[in-house]
Amino acid sequence: MAKAVLKVEDVRKEFVLGSHRQTVLKGVNIEVLSGEFVALAGPSGSGKSTLLNLIGCLDVPDGGSIEIDGVEVGRLSAKEQARIRREKIGFVFQNFNLLPVLTAAENVEYPLTLLKVSAAERKERVRKALDVVGLTEHMHKRPTEMSGGQQQRVAIARALVTEPTVILADEPTSHLDQENSEIVVRLMQRLSREEGVTFLFTTHDPGVMAEASRVIRLRDGLIDAGAASEAAAASAVDGN
Repeated sequence: MAKAVLKVEDVRKEFVLGSHRQTVLKGVNIEVLSGEFVALAGPSGSGKSTLLNLIGCLDVPDGGSIEIDGVEVGRLSAKEQARIRREKIGFVFQNFNLLPVLTAAENVEYPLTLLKVSAAERKERVRKALDVVGLTEHMHKRPTEMSGGQQQRVAIARALVTEPTVILADEPTSHLDQENSEIVVRLMQRLSREEGVTFLFTTHDPGVMAEASRVIRLRDGLIDAGAASEAAAASAVDGN
């Protein structure tokens, strides 16, 4: 049975803008199992990007707890959270966030230098990661010499190379055309199914949601219980 690699319990977050206090997350509970391919959906302002940032240790919750691979990250120091980001979490961003002066291989290798991995092991891991995403022949190209879809596949390879517990992807297809969007989603789906990679990603795209193993919907800072019930009912019907 797959174990839970991510647990979010009663997480709350608010922001203060001048005299205005906005509560973005109002007590969110989710659990993601190893190897799942989970979409986090919801309208703008529902809190999904805020939740992803909290899980990614880019911000801290005002209440509740977040566990990654059994470690409660909200209580860690900034230095310890940085270590968790390097070792346990892979990131894929909608605008790719590749360093333009580096080649594809060098972009993928970069996080390994932060982990002080030996040169020989870095070379082998980079080769494997680029092979998995089908970009071995483009490894010496810089981002400006690649299509958007290829750049996002480099970003996925960079997220994979540290062998993280979970990969967080923020709208990974939003800057891609339909064809490249489908390529990237199918790649992520295959990595989840065949390699056991755990993905949690935000999306507005119904087509991308349809490919997820599970969709978690947020609305007004809470899990949309109606959508969850609807999904459970659909799953029960499929099982019959």
